[in-house]
Amino acid sequence: VFHAIATAYANGAALVASGGAAAALSGVMIAGGTTLEALRYGVASDVGHQGLVIQEGVGLFNTGIADQNIMSGRRLGRLVVACVENNERFGIGVCEESAVIAVKSGIELRAAGRHGFIKVETDPVKTAPTGDRFMARGIRVRMFGPGDRLNLLSGHVERRCPPGPAKAVFDHLLADLMRDCDVLGAVSYTHLRAHETHH
Repeated sequence: VFHAIATAYANGAALVASGGAAAALSGVMIAGGTTLEALRYGVASDVGHQGLVIQEGVGLFNTGIADQNIMSGRRLGRLVVACVENNERFGIGVCEESAVIAVKSGIELRAAGRHGFIKVETDPVKTAPTGDRFMARGIRVRMFGPGDRLNLLSGHVERRCPPGPAKAVFDHLLADLMRDCDVLGAVSYTHLRAHETHH
């Protein structure tokens, strides 16, 4: 079945993945764990342990790590950790009632649905894990509302969504991440560089 799907995709067929199936399209798949667990324990060895569970995905979306239900699940933090721990430059967090339409092997993305998606971009030079501590410097976070387009290779952005609604979602996601950091207590953060929706 997978061979038939991969062959059809290679021949230009569109794939539609919902929920966890969207995460499974990545080469590296987030299979479990919360933001709090990811920040406190890092990557777990398997589903039975606390921490971020990473497994091999099917690899049809090979430009980064995808995650879903990014708002209600408060999953922005775990997406950041997953990218850093696996040396992935990009993470794509799909909001509820939303979609990412990916073409050209996932290089060109368009936000659709109610809220759109958030993009995490890491700098491998600045975000290497250090011993038992998780250090994430140089993380860039950008929100893309419905209709917005992004080319991951060139960095070109085409904005079609009014800034207000997308900024509200963006602020909500960052506020949740900050609260999770506060809950941990031991985790300190001195700089959070957030790129606003239309900047």
